[in-house]
Amino acid sequence: MALIKKVIQIELLYDDEITRDPEIMELADIGYEMTEGSMSGVTKLISHKELTKKQMAKALQKQGSDSTFLCGDDEEEDNG
Repeated sequence: MALIKKVIQIELLYDDEITRDPEIMELADIGYEMTEGSMSGVTKLISHKELTKKQMAKALQKQGSDSTFLCGDDEEEDNG
């Protein structure tokens, strides 16, 4: 199993008189608005990196998630 971190950028074009502010929308709602609704949008891959368990735990903590969510709680040597 590979532990992956991808950073994706979303560019949105919309009329603020007919569309809610994307900053307060759920990601699923933004996706719907891009494909079926009143926004035009495009995504771009900014980065893709395979992480060690230790790196993943740190990245999860930075997001405010449980550090054992994707990688368990056993320690691993950090070779990167």
